[in-house]
Amino acid sequence: MILTAHLIAGGAAGELVGNPAGAFLAGIILHFILDAIPHYDTVDKIPHFSRRQVFFTTTEIIIGILILLFVIKLPLNRSILNSNFAWGALGGLAPDLLDNVPFWEDRFVATKFGRKFHHFHHAIHKKQPGIVVGMATQIITIALFLAIHFAIIK
Repeated sequence: MILTAHLIAGGAAGELVGNPAGAFLAGIILHFILDAIPHYDTVDKIPHFSRRQVFFTTTEIIIGILILLFVIKLPLNRSILNSNFAWGALGGLAPDLLDNVPFWEDRFVATKFGRKFHHFHHAIHKKQPGIVVGMATQIITIALFLAIHFAIIK
C-alpha cells in the first residue's frame, strides 16, 4: 500500500485501541494485513529510485501530511505524543520506514533481523494489479479508515 493508506489505517486503528503502545502495535499489524491485499506499489526494486517513483512518493508524502494535519485536531494543551492516532499512524508506517527507505535499506537488510524482516515483509505482498485497480483498492482503504476515524471522534 502507499504510505497514506498505511498512515490513515494505522491512525484509525490506534484510536480504536485507545493507548499509545497498543496503537503503535496495531498500526504495525495492520500494515502487514494491508500489504496482503492486492494493491499498486511504486517500489520497482531497481538500484535507484526512478523519477516517477520520486515524484509519486514526494507527492504522496505531501498529501499524507496534509490529511494527517486535517485528521489530527489536537487541543492546544495536548501533545501529539499523546495522540493514539499519531502513534497508530507511526506504527502503520514503521515497516516501510525500516525496510524501504533507500538511505538505510541496504544496511538494514544486511543485519540478521533486517534480512528476516525484509523477507517476511516482501513475501506478504500479493501480485500487484494494474494501476487503476491497485489505486482504487487504496482509495477505498483510505476512505474506509477515514470514515472509521470520523465515526470514532463524534
